[in-house]
Amino acid sequence: MSPVFTALMIPFLGTALGSAFVFFMKREMPALLQKVLLGFASGVMVAASVWSLLIPAMEMGDGASAVVAPVIGLLAGFAFLLLIDYITPHIHPGGDVNGPAEVPVFTYLKEAAPSEEYKGIKAKATQKLLKGLSKSVEKDIEEML
Repeated sequence: MSPVFTALMIPFLGTALGSAFVFFMKREMPALLQKVLLGFASGVMVAASVWSLLIPAMEMGDGASAVVAPVIGLLAGFAFLLLIDYITPHIHPGGDVNGPAEVPVFTYLKEAAPSEEYKGIKAKATQKLLKGLSKSVEKDIEEML
């Protein structure tokens, strides 16, 4: 077996195995398990950032100033992710939309419709949005195969 094939198959099999667990999770994930998995994933990403991005970037520089550009880039990345998290709405499976910025259509409906009617309209619209996204993904997968 060629070394290139082996080098490509190891990450592929790891990703496939990790994503296969999604098919076994029929019900909602317990909160503790979700926190553990999110913590592990964030730890892996921080480690990848440090050893694959920051350390090589610092080694490329000269002297004490070698640290400045990577640290500025890291902090700018943190700020960008926080900004994106703040300005985008969070759509939950139950149909709730929350976050500092709500979808503009929902903001208009909130002012125009009575409270209970607004909640029903918002839930139906969110469900249609999620169903439309899943159908779009299914169609894309079918086209790829």
